[in-house]
Amino acid sequence: MRTIELLSIFLLVGLLNTMCRTQSTTLTPYSELTGFEKGKVLRNEITGYMDTTLVYISGKIFDNNNEQIPTAEILISRDEQQRSEHSNLNGEYGNWLEPGNYELTFQLAGMDTINVGGLNMDSGQRRTIDVSLGLAGTLTHYLLENKK
Repeated sequence: MRTIELLSIFLLVGLLNTMCRTQSTTLTPYSELTGFEKGKVLRNEITGYMDTTLVYISGKIFDNNNEQIPTAEILISRDEQQRSEHSNLNGEYGNWLEPGNYELTFQLAGMDTINVGGLNMDSGQRRTIDVSLGLAGTLTHYLLENKK
């Protein structure tokens, strides 16, 4: 009886060992997965002129899956001054500003931060800046996948 039990255990261990050898685990860096790309500026161009002494900066904020991001923060800096705005529920924003040299920072918790500087805006200019915010992370994050 003891021999049958030992033989059964050896067969079970051998079967498990064979099953484990047929499966391999690979590590896939986030950077190779869809939706984990870094953020980027999609559009930054002067889109028109208006008959006014002010300037208008507007655009949309997306994630890497082309979904609009609501409530993303836009920091608008000029000289020593800074103000904060947020995108609406459709990921859109727009601001009337005095002419000058601006830097915009787009950010949201858990997402990349995008800085767009050197925006020299003259009276009456209209500029559109669309950005894509990627998920924040480091290269040490991996997704485990079992390959059969």
